[in-house]
Parts: sequence; C-alpha cells; structure tokens
Amino acid sequence: MAVAAVAIAIAGAAVAGAHVLFARLAASGPAFDSDMERQAALETLRADLASALPSSRIPFSGDASGFRALCLLAADDGSYAPVVVEWGRSPTGGTARRVTALGGALLSATDHPAAWGPLSLRYRGFRDSGGPGALGDVGGSEASGVFRASGGSGASGLSGRSLSLAEPSDRFGSSDPLAEPSLPAVVEARWCGLGLSFPVPCAAPSSEDAP
Repeated sequence: MAVAAVAIAIAGAAVAGAHVLFARLAASGPAFDSDMERQAALETLRADLASALPSSRIPFSGDASGFRALCLLAADDGSYAPVVVEWGRSPTGGTARRVTALGGALLSATDHPAAWGPLSLRYRGFRDSGGPGALGDVGGSEASGVFRASGGSGASGLSGRSLSLAEPSDRFGSSDPLAEPSLPAVVEARWCGLGLSFPVPCAAPSSEDAP
C-alpha cells in the first residue's frame, strides 16, 4: 500500500505538471506557433541552399532580397528531383518562396509574413589569395577563413596556394552565358531577428583556382 501511495503521488504530480505546461502553451499559443513557423522557414532556407547545384542552364543568381537556383527537392518516396527554387519579396511586403518544376509548372508557393522582417542576404565566394598559407599558420586576422590547397592528383600544380572566402557582397551571379557555373561558398542571412551563415556544400573554387 505504501508503494501504491507513492506511485499515485508521482502520477498525480506528473499529470498536474502536464496541465500547467499545456495551460502555458495555450496561453502563449499564437506566439509559440509563430516561433515554430519561423524556425521551419529558416530550416527551409538552409535546406534550399544546402541542395543548390551549379548549372549553366539555370545559374545561381542572387541579390540582397533573395536568390534563384537549381536545387534538389526530396520526394515522399525518398527520391530527389531537380527543381527551380526562388526566394524574394512578396507583393504583401513579406518574403516569398516559389518552387517550380523544370518544365515550368508551379509546385509550391509560400508567403511569409512581413511582420518577420525582410530577408537580407549576402554572398561569399572563394578567392585565390595567391600565396602559401593554411588555417592556423597565417598570423593575425588573415588566418580567418584561409584554406591551403594541398598536393595530389587534382592539385594541378597549385600545391602551396591558398584559398579564402571573398568579402561578402549583396549580389552573386554572372550575366555572361559562357561563364562557368558557380555557387557562393557561404550565404549570410538576416531574417526573423537572427543573423545566420549557411554553407553551400556544392560550391567549389573555379577550375583555375581549385586544388
């Protein structure tokens, strides 16, 4: 009976705590839902940049308010399909995301509230700093973001050359149809009151600079 009494007391405390938690969530329901929606929107932005592909047919192009890129979209069956993803200003003053099939059909459209603030983007590509250097053995502030091109079959004689991130720019992309397809290495975003940096995994230095 003593064990049963303790178990009932513990269960009663757990139920009471759950009621308090649900009451708090209900009282702050709209704010809680808004926070979850913002987190989901930021995760979608990160996932789109993470799946961006270099393409001469649909080159990556971006400005301070958004970008257009060829991306891989995950399907429910676990497969992936190439689609065109666009982020930018919506007519209502918020931020819009559009996903279009390669044939031109609109697959999805999302408009995020203007109350979240405008999406602001900056892009950082790779650059060849032209000399030896490696993260950790370059003194001062120059050590930040410097990568050394090591030797190997793909080095093409660039062993000892170093690559670094270029200064951020509010534009990325070339209007030259013969330009080599490229992606930014990092996209810096300010949105929903947060400042975040998203790497673009498929980005690579140009063939002239790449190790």
